[in-house]
Amino acid sequence: VLTECALLLLHQVVSYVNGHALAETQIAVDYARPAYAEHYHETFKCPVTFEQGVVEYRFPLAYKDLPSANANESMYEIALDQCRNAARRLQDNSDLSAEIHDLLEKHIADHLTLEQIAFRLNLSPRTLIRRLKKQQTSFQSISDHLYAQTAADYLKRTDISVNAVSQLLGYRDAANFRRSFKRWFHMSPSDYRKQQ
Repeated sequence: VLTECALLLLHQVVSYVNGHALAETQIAVDYARPAYAEHYHETFKCPVTFEQGVVEYRFPLAYKDLPSANANESMYEIALDQCRNAARRLQDNSDLSAEIHDLLEKHIADHLTLEQIAFRLNLSPRTLIRRLKKQQTSFQSISDHLYAQTAADYLKRTDISVNAVSQLLGYRDAANFRRSFKRWFHMSPSDYRKQQ
C-alpha cells in the first residue's frame, strides 16, 4: 500500500507539472499482481508490470525539456526572492532578530507567538524581550515587517484574491488581515494593489 501511495503521489506530481496524463510512463513494481490489478490502469493510465524485482517509475527523458504547464512567473519571482533573502541571511552574522525572522517565515501560516518563539530558542519570553531590546527592536516589529512585506509581495506580484493572501498568511478571518494591512500601510489591500 505504501508503494502504491508513493507511486500515485509521484504520478500526480509529474502529471501536474506536465499538464496532461502520462501514457508514455511505465511503472514496474517488485510485488505480485494484486487481485485489484485492473484498477491500476484506471488510476495510472499507463502500463504497470508486477514481480520485476525493483520499483521503478520511468518516463521519457524528453519530459525534462517540457515547460511546466502550471508555471506561474509571479510565484516563481516571489520564491526566488525568498531564496535570495534566505541566502543573504545565512551569510550575515547570525543574530537573534534574524533567527526570529527565519522561524516566523518558516511557519508563516502558524502565526507563532512570542512565547512559542522563545520556547523554540530555549529562552524565557522575558530574556527574549530583553535581548531584542538590546538590538533596538521587538518581536512585534519583526513580525509586522515580515507579514507586511510578504503581503505586499503577494498583492504586487500576483493576481490572487485578498482573501487568498490572508489565508496564505494564516489569517483565519480576512477582516483581521485587512485591519493589520491598514495598520501597516495606512490603506486597504485593494487600494494598495491599485496603486501598484
